[in-house]
Amino acid sequence: MSASESSVPVTKVSAEPPLLIKKLSDKARLPTRGSAFAAGYDLYAAKDTVVPSRGKVLVDTDISMAVPEGTCSLPLLSSCLGQLEFY
Repeated sequence: MSASESSVPVTKVSAEPPLLIKKLSDKARLPTRGSAFAAGYDLYAAKDTVVPSRGKVLVDTDISMAVPEGTCSLPLLSSCLGQLEFY
């Protein structure tokens, strides 16, 4: 069976599903990509938040996001913080 006859659907890399985002306040900032080759988006806090050393807090983004079918949302720390063992 050739690749063109395969019954498994293949998503082309250029067929990027739209990311639907709604700002819930004037303080909300839309996610951005750090570069054209970024694997994901950078999220921003809607207000100043202090995270205690070795602590955890929920950070308000004031955005609502619809994750496209066939994708997932994985909020992760930035790579530089991950190297400092904050995970």
